[in-house]
Amino acid sequence: AKEDVFVEVGTLILERIAASLQVAAPDAELSAAAMLERALMPGIDWHEANPPLSRLSLEVMMRQKDALDARDPSIGVLADVLVGIIESGKAAGQFRADADAQAAVDLMLGLYFMGILDWHQRGASPGALKATMSRGLALLLQGLLA
Repeated sequence: AKEDVFVEVGTLILERIAASLQVAAPDAELSAAAMLERALMPGIDWHEANPPLSRLSLEVMMRQKDALDARDPSIGVLADVLVGIIESGKAAGQFRADADAQAAVDLMLGLYFMGILDWHQRGASPGALKATMSRGLALLLQGLLA
């Protein structure tokens, strides 16, 4: 079913994110800002590499009758990972101590999902989604940096 595709895509992207962050773990010099990018870009890369499946997963997500009632579990897992990175960055003095991690993550997820939607509406040009995400994330990070 189409809903199964959506669940599978979410699971696949989370696996790629986890792998990306595990590769980063031994590198103590990697900043929290770089970790945020490392957490978001595997999903962006997947969408750019798979435009038809990306579009289908977006369509399914938007059509689910309960979509407005509860957050998809894979989105919740990603949000928790991002909040953890921001809190670690605050503890390390890399991000402002007064930064609201949840608000920042809400903005990142908005950028992520609206970026994907806009990318499809503009024709899903190769490289355009990654460029949009990189620019938006850079703006968000300016507000977090200590």
